[in-house]
Amino acid sequence: MRSLARWLLVVLIVGGASSALAEEPDAGSPSEQDAGTAPEQKPDEKHPRLVKPEGDREDNEQLGGEPSLTETKQEPAAKVDGEEGSEAEVPPEECDLDCLEAQYDREDEKERQKKRTLDVARESGSVSPDVTDDVGDALSAEPSTTTLAEAEPEAPDDRKLPMRLGPVRVRIGKTDDWIGIGFAAQTEFAYDQQFAGSGAQKSSQETLEFRRIRMTLSSSFIEGRIRSRFQINLTPSAFELIDMWFAFTRFKFATFRLGQFKIPYDRYRAQSFAALSTVDWAPTTRMFGSERQIGAEMLGIGGFLKMEYAIGVFSGTNARGAHAVGITEVYGEVPRSASDFGFGEVVSEFHPEIAARAAKNFGKINTDTNSDVTGSKELRHSLGVGIAWDARPQAIQDLGLRLSAEWLGKIRHVHMNVISYLAWYEPWQGGKILFGPMGFMAETGYRFSLMWELALRYSVTYLTPWLRSDARSYGEFQIANASATDLASAIEQYGQNGDQTTNNELAVAATSHIIGNSLKVVTEAAWIAQRWEAGRRNGFRLNIQLQFLF
Repeated sequence: MRSLARWLLVVLIVGGASSALAEEPDAGSPSEQDAGTAPEQKPDEKHPRLVKPEGDREDNEQLGGEPSLTETKQEPAAKVDGEEGSEAEVPPEECDLDCLEAQYDREDEKERQKKRTLDVARESGSVSPDVTDDVGDALSAEPSTTTLAEAEPEAPDDRKLPMRLGPVRVRIGKTDDWIGIGFAAQTEFAYDQQFAGSGAQKSSQETLEFRRIRMTLSSSFIEGRIRSRFQINLTPSAFELIDMWFAFTRFKFATFRLGQFKIPYDRYRAQSFAALSTVDWAPTTRMFGSERQIGAEMLGIGGFLKMEYAIGVFSGTNARGAHAVGITEVYGEVPRSASDFGFGEVVSEFHPEIAARAAKNFGKINTDTNSDVTGSKELRHSLGVGIAWDARPQAIQDLGLRLSAEWLGKIRHVHMNVISYLAWYEPWQGGKILFGPMGFMAETGYRFSLMWELALRYSVTYLTPWLRSDARSYGEFQIANASATDLASAIEQYGQNGDQTTNNELAVAATSHIIGNSLKVVTEAAWIAQRWEAGRRNGFRLNIQLQFLF
C-alpha cells in the first residue's frame, strides 16, 4: 500500500512540473543551437486583437479611424482591377477574336478608371470646363466670371521675374485636391485737398495706412467640383469676415454656392480688388455695387449661347458697410458692418433679396478682370445685365430695386468698361418705392507691356428730386426731435440732408506691375466735383498704393 502511494506521489509531481514547463512562453521552442530547424507555428486566430472583422462592416481609413482598426487582410486574388480571377489574360496565340475583344474592353475599362473624375465629367458633359480655373487666392474673382487659361500671357525669354507669386497650395495625398493659403496687403498714401466753395472751407489731409490686409484659406476637392473659401480682413480699423462659402458642381454649367459672398448683380464688382486697373473701386459702387450677403446661388459659365449667369436668394442685409450703402449716407446715417468681429451682429431679420446677373460673351474674353494683358487683335466683348430686388426693403438702409447694364470690350491691349445703374428706394415714412439714384461709370485703359499700364475712369452719381426731398424731410424730423444737449450734433449730422445733387470723379491711374498683380505700385490722381444747392464743391486726391500678395 505504501509502495502504491509513493508511485502516485511521484506521478503527480512529474505531471505538475511538466504542465508548468508547457505553460512557459518559450516552451517547446527550438534552442539557439537548433535555429535551423522548422520555425515556430503560431495558432491561427479567428479575429486578431484590435483588427476589425472582415465583411461588409469594414471601416474606411479616410474616415479617420486608427490604422489598427482599419487594417484588413488582403483578399485572395480573385479580382484584379475589377476583373474576375477566372478572367485572367490568355496568351495571344491561344486567344480567338472574341477573347481579344474582351481583353481590349477590359483594357479600355482600366484606362477609363484611371482617368481623373473631372475629365470623365467633362467628356460626359456633366461639368463645365471652367470649373478648376479658380486659383483660390485674393486674385480670384467671383466664380460667375469667365477665367480662360489660354488668355494668360507667356513670359518673354529675357524676363527674369515670374509672372506672379503663388498660388500657395498644399496637395492632399496623390490626388489633385488641394488646400490653398493666400495673403494680400495694400499700403496706401493718400493726399486729399478740399477747395473752398458752396459753404465748405478749404482743407487738406494726408494719411498713410494699411488699406487692406487679407488672409484667405481655400480648398478644392474632386478636381474642383467641391470648393470653399474663407477670407478675413485684418486691418486695425476693420477686423471682419469677408468671405465664407462652400460650392458644389454637379450638373453641366451649374454650380451651387452657399455662404457669405458678393451678390451677383454686376460684373465690375465681381472681379477682385487686387486686379483693378486703379487704386480702388469707382465711387458708384458705394451706392449701387454688389456687396456681400448671406445666401445661396446657382451659377454657370459657357452654357446656353456661351453665357455667364448667376441667380440667388440672399438675406437682404449687407454684411459689410463698404458698398451698396450710399442710400444710408444720403439720409445722414452711418452704415453698419454686420460682419465686423468687434462690433458685428447676427442677422436677425430676414427680408429676402433676389439677385441675378447674365452676360453674353463674344469671343474668348476674360471677364474676371478689365485689363487686356494678351492684346489679341480680335475684338472680344461681353454684354451683361443685372437685377437686385428686395422683397421687404428697410427704409434708409436698403434700395428696393436695382438694375444694371454693362459692356466690357478688349482689343490690342485696350480695354473699355461701361456701366449704367438705376435704383428705386422706399421712403422713410413708408409707401411705394420711388425712383431714386442713377449712376454711370466708364473706364478705359491701355496695357503698354506686362509691366506698365495706364487707365482713365469717370463716374457720376445723381440723386433725384424725390430722394433729396425725402432725405431732407428725414433730417428735419431728426433735428426737431433732438434733445437740447444733442441739438448741435443733430444739426451737424442731418443739417445738409437733401442738399447734394451729384458726385462726379475723374481719375487717371498709372500702374507698374513688377510681378504681375502680386507686386505692383499704383499711382492715381483724381478730380472730384460735387453739385450742391449752394453751388459746387471741388477737390483733388492723390493716392500711391503698394500691393503685395500671394
